Amino acid sequence: MRSGAEAETPSQRTDVILRRAMADRKIPGMQAAVVMNGRAVFLRSYGVANLQTPVAVTSETLFSINSITKTFTGVAAMEEVERGRLELSAPISAYLSDIPSAWGKVTVRQLLGQVSGLPDIFAYGDSEFTGIRNEKAAWAWAVQQPTSPPGEKEDYCQTNLRLVQLIINKLEGRPPDSSLIDRQLSIAGMMNTSYGDSRDVILNKSQPYRIGENGLILNHFEQFGPMMHANSGLNTTADDMARWMISILGGKQISDASRTTMWTPVPLNDGSLSSFALGWSREQRRHYTSVGMEGGARSAFALYPDRGIGVVILTNILGASPEDLTDEVAAAFDDRIELSGVSKFRADEEVDGFAHLNRMIADVEATGADDGFR
Repeated sequence: MRSGAEAETPSQRTDVILRRAMADRKIPGMQAAVVMNGRAVFLRSYGVANLQTPVAVTSETLFSINSITKTFTGVAAMEEVERGRLELSAPISAYLSDIPSAWGKVTVRQLLGQVSGLPDIFAYGDSEFTGIRNEKAAWAWAVQQPTSPPGEKEDYCQTNLRLVQLIINKLEGRPPDSSLIDRQLSIAGMMNTSYGDSRDVILNKSQPYRIGENGLILNHFEQFGPMMHANSGLNTTADDMARWMISILGGKQISDASRTTMWTPVPLNDGSLSSFALGWSREQRRHYTSVGMEGGARSAFALYPDRGIGVVILTNILGASPEDLTDEVAAAFDDRIELSGVSKFRADEEVDGFAHLNRMIADVEATGADDGFR
């Protein structure tokens, strides 16, 4: 930290981090929350929900969380495991019959860990927006595509959790596109979380943006129909996410044993590990472990189970990449989360406007040593 930072409280330090990021990354609006030892210790709103009016972000403003939705699906899968209805090591052909034979060899664990080798249904999408316009046509296309051997490599694929959605809803006796998360929302007391996209008129919803040519901020359109609701489509608030993080860390959603399983990286055939656990990403740092997910390069959350801390940062512009900030915010509240490697470099350089970046790159190029980034 810089001189004088010792006098800052954790909340003040976090406020500095977030305001700096908003200015540097052209973020119109943001919400953030930190939970610690079973309670929210930081809840803030910043900026505007839309640039047209503009309307200020409040604690009730909703933000799209995109692929953070996948972590809710991971919890839903572990609920089925606890009920004895789902076996993670079973091939998905044990649960689904109307799929290509090559798909049926993939295990449930490989779906959740993003190592299935299946074609990505999003490859059928339109590059001008996020999502799929015609879900039935996209699925018909996907089942005709070639596959790779399951477990050979990590490959982030939206088809995977769509299949998990089909399996869970079949086990529950519900229609294929039903929500998987109603129980979770109820347990956590999440009153302001629901599905929806750019086609819907949603009360208090922030406008999504992206940065176009010449740095101009443009409206962003996204379409997440019910078929993709195990992957994306949730809108929520930092307050609701704080409630959910508290319930996860407190063991209210699933058992401690199920959490351990859910947060264990999925192995590949060669014995190496995917960076994904069961619907969650996992980061193993030198001094700590975090689990969580980023969504659409604009929202992110991370839990630090050994420290009882959770951080969520929601924004309304693609490219904000708040996953870069969660470690730094967590470290503001617990100095045992000691930043190192890329996390420390990024935090230090953002404070100084990346003044030393060119020198460090030159050193690496000259010596071939990159220890400073590890």
